[in-house]
Amino acid sequence: MLGSLEFFTRIVAAVYSFFFAPDCGIFRDVRFTGHGKRVLVSGCDSGIGLRTAERLHKAGYQVLAGCLSDQSDGARKLSLLKGPHPVVVLQLDITKQDSVREALKKAEVQEKVFLYMFTGLWGLVNNAGVCVLGEFEWMTQEQVENTFGVNVLGTLRLSKACLPYIRKSKGRLVTITTVMAVSSFPGMSVYCASKFALETFCDVLRIELSRHGAYASVIRPGDLVKHTRILEAQKSHAQDMWNAMDSEQQSLYEPYMAAFISGRANSGGMLGTEALDDSPVFGHIEHALGAARPRARYMSDKSLWPVFLRFLALLPTTLSDALQSLCYRVIFLHYGSQFAEKSTTEKVR
Repeated sequence: MLGSLEFFTRIVAAVYSFFFAPDCGIFRDVRFTGHGKRVLVSGCDSGIGLRTAERLHKAGYQVLAGCLSDQSDGARKLSLLKGPHPVVVLQLDITKQDSVREALKKAEVQEKVFLYMFTGLWGLVNNAGVCVLGEFEWMTQEQVENTFGVNVLGTLRLSKACLPYIRKSKGRLVTITTVMAVSSFPGMSVYCASKFALETFCDVLRIELSRHGAYASVIRPGDLVKHTRILEAQKSHAQDMWNAMDSEQQSLYEPYMAAFISGRANSGGMLGTEALDDSPVFGHIEHALGAARPRARYMSDKSLWPVFLRFLALLPTTLSDALQSLCYRVIFLHYGSQFAEKSTTEKVR
């Protein structure tokens, strides 16, 4: 009886928080104009970062576009954008303190050249990130450390460098996490762990910044794999995993790895939008930067996947684990094995 009551209470609380709680921001429609406000966006070489920079430039923001390579397609495309506030492309590697320092220094130089109206930094969009898929035992230590080095330490490094400016301007710090931050999933342990770390970081930072009138928000995009390059090196990562395994691990995991890699490659984006612009993520980023009272978190996924993940979070652990194991076997292993059997090129070795 007590267990049933607790389960019912958790469902009611989840429904309330999703639709009616103040954090939902249904009535937070008061917006600031973006005109002249400077916003730094990381990871603008492609995908979400590139499109975000384009959208913010169109909305009148002075965009500082951080690109891992200032010669990338995204960097070149952004440098050609016209308007009253030219996009400043910055070579930015968030894993290196010197790169972060030089990027901010260059932004100050550009400010003097173009005589920008707004002299501080209104917002930061932490978008840069990496993803290596695979079960934890498969992954190399280098892959684990690189994931946390970029997704967590890199994001914190850039945030810390920008916070004094954001605090002074009473601005906005926006961090891209994932819909998987609601509930983790097999084959994504390290990636999910890094995004959970960002969620907890932003929860505390939001409270710390509130004393100064600034805000921190998280954006949880859905399955946008087919519109980004985040998994373009996955086969190379899988080969590195295979090479690092001993003979016992290779014998045990070979069929699973082949099925997983093939299944993930062929199922990526199946829950996402047909076009990148159809995703609510960009409207949510603009809201987080421009609203007088931004939401703490934005669920930027139109599919039923977030509903399923929220449902999993409410279930008893035993039942939740069983459902996740079933989904993992069906979506990645069984579904992937059908493709892996058709071509030897899909095999790990």
